[in-house]
Amino acid sequence: MNRHIASHSRATTLSNLNLIKDALELPVIIAACWLVSRQIEYVLLLAAGICVVTLAAFPIRQRDAETGQKRN
Repeated sequence: MNRHIASHSRATTLSNLNLIKDALELPVIIAACWLVSRQIEYVLLLAAGICVVTLAAFPIRQRDAETGQKRN
């Protein structure tokens, strides 16, 4: 993540990203709790929807995949 964000402080960058992640997780958790009270399959649909939206918003590029393979 530090390669994608131009920052001189690695700890601040990761801390801010963690704060944003936590703020985005809260509505998802509340929605999942509400959906499980209706029917448990709806939670699986919510998870699948989140996956599709994430892959559409942040596609895996060929250069990113190649970089990941070289490190392993």
